[in-house]
Amino acid sequence: MKALADAEAELKKCRPHLAPWGRKQNDEWDQLTRFIYQADNFDALQDKIAQSKGLWPEGVAHYARNRWYNYWSPGPSNRFLPNHRRCSQPQAFMTSRWILVCKASILTIKTTVFPKNYGQSLVEAQLRPSELMHWLYMHQSNQGRQHFANRLFVVLYHPEGFHYFLKAELAWLQTKVEAYLANFDPQQLTILYFSGQHMLTYCDLIWAVWEGNTD
Repeated sequence: MKALADAEAELKKCRPHLAPWGRKQNDEWDQLTRFIYQADNFDALQDKIAQSKGLWPEGVAHYARNRWYNYWSPGPSNRFLPNHRRCSQPQAFMTSRWILVCKASILTIKTTVFPKNYGQSLVEAQLRPSELMHWLYMHQSNQGRQHFANRLFVVLYHPEGFHYFLKAELAWLQTKVEAYLANFDPQQLTILYFSGQHMLTYCDLIWAVWEGNTD
C-alpha cells in the first residue's frame, strides 16, 4: 500500500468485517496469523483466511482481520509520510517508517485507541498525559510484544466510542502528526522510569480527537 488514498481505502474495506478479537493478543495466535504481513490489501487477506478455513481454532479469522487492520494502519508498514520529513528542530526528522529520530533518541510511533479500562475521562487524561502514557506501557503489548522503548503515542478518541474505526482515517491522522512535527521540541518529551528496566524511557502523546463523521 503505497499511496495514502489507496491505503485508506483498503483499511475501510476491512472496517465492516471487524469483530471482537475474542481473546487478548497472544504469541500463539500471532504465530498462526503471520500471513498478515504479506497481505498488503484486504482481498489478499480474505484469500489467506479462506485458504486456511477449517484448519484453525474458532475465532482465528476475526483475530486475523483485527491484527491486519492494526498492522496496516499507522505503524511500521505505512510509508505515506515522506522519508526524512524535517521537524522544527534541526536534528529531528520523521522517517518513512513512522519513526521519529531526534539527536540520539528514536521514538517509534504507536497508534492506540483511548483505553476503555483506563478509569478516567478524556478531559482528565488530557490534563495528565504522563499518567496515561505510563498506563499504556504497563497494560498494552504483553508477552513477546511488550517493551519499554521510546514511543510517540497517537491516541484515538471518537465521541461515540468508535475509537477503533479512526485507525483507517489516514489522511486525517497525517495532519495530526505533521502538526506535531511542525512544533516538535525534544525538551518537552516526558521521561518515565520503569522499575527493573534500568533505563529511562522518552515518550510523548498526540491527541487525535474526532469531530467529523466516519463513513
